[in-house]
Amino acid sequence: MSARVRRTLAGLTALCCLFVGLSQVRSIPLPSKRPLGVDIPQKRPDAAEEPDDDEGDAGVVALPEMRPTIPERADARTGDDDEPDAVAETDEETEEIDLAAPPIPSRAPPPSLRRPRIAAEKLGPPPPPETWSEAEIAEAKAQCAKTVSDEAYAFKPLEPVKDGVCGMPAPIRLAALKLTPEVEITPHATMTCVLAAALNRWMVEVVQPRAKDLLDDQIVSLTNISSYHCRTRYNDPRQRISHHAFGEALDISAFGTAKGQRISVLDDWEGEAPRNKFLREIHAGACRIFGTVLGPEANAAHKSHFHLDMAKRRHGSYCQ
Repeated sequence: MSARVRRTLAGLTALCCLFVGLSQVRSIPLPSKRPLGVDIPQKRPDAAEEPDDDEGDAGVVALPEMRPTIPERADARTGDDDEPDAVAETDEETEEIDLAAPPIPSRAPPPSLRRPRIAAEKLGPPPPPETWSEAEIAEAKAQCAKTVSDEAYAFKPLEPVKDGVCGMPAPIRLAALKLTPEVEITPHATMTCVLAAALNRWMVEVVQPRAKDLLDDQIVSLTNISSYHCRTRYNDPRQRISHHAFGEALDISAFGTAKGQRISVLDDWEGEAPRNKFLREIHAGACRIFGTVLGPEANAAHKSHFHLDMAKRRHGSYCQ
């Protein structure tokens, strides 16, 4: 036998031995793996066989069912200590709890069955006092004594007026300014003494000098269409309270002269005649005496009159 044949037979013999060894290794049983810390329950002899719904699970050992532990819940609250606790719903027929079903949430009683909450105090600022205090009345009367006298004003002191936020602690009814000539207020106007003093200053410093220069006449009457009135601006409830509500505003629609002229804000504002210039110039002169001056150029609501009030402003008067 040649050497080449002997080498071929030796290789075939070694290859056969290798195949035999591999077949023996595959036949050795391997130990089964089980999860750490989990005991595999033994099936009871009398337990019924359950069908295998998943063919891919054949030969796999099933683990015991792991269910979460449901902690005991504290009584639910409605969020308000003043309201009653909510009562949890329970099943009176059985004490067993189905762990597979979610817990039934506790429900608060509807708002219609809750106890109404009573606020400790009312919302917003405290309401104004129903009457003026003695100190407020005394202070206002003292101020009137300094600014309005019988020698310069024809007026009548009135009782304190209080109507919610409206009113005055020491109002007066002004009938006339005792100038030369006297200027009558028609109808008589209810106002504070501060407004009466400002009106007198306007007549002395502005109105009478302009009437003399432009009209060669003197003013003897003022037509008052609104003085004290408890209302909002423009009688609009969405607007702020008007200065008329505090007796610190006066609306004048016309001026009467000693020669019998009647100068109307509605009829005589436009134009270049002396009476037109008179109205525009006394309107401009009022802006350095009163806090607010409104006329026909302000808006349609003031096309027929001048509005004069004692508003206190940081940067001078508001004049239109």
